[in-house]
Amino acid sequence: MVGNEYGSDVDSGRQDASFGCFLKGDGKGGFKAVLNKKAGIQLKGNARKISVTNSGSQILIWMNESPSIILKK
Repeated sequence: MVGNEYGSDVDSGRQDASFGCFLKGDGKGGFKAVLNKKAGIQLKGNARKISVTNSGSQILIWMNESPSIILKK
């Protein structure tokens, strides 16, 4: 899962999101959260969507107002 990270805004104090988290599947429909540091994934910015390529070898993170990010499995 990805989240949006907003810095503090003087006028409104907007802090309504997170850095997201990595959920590792067990192959049986269950998931466990893995700390971002342990997973080696540190995404900053406003993420909008996650897609997996047809081959399953890459994960695409679609960002808002930033270039998309490609993670290789």
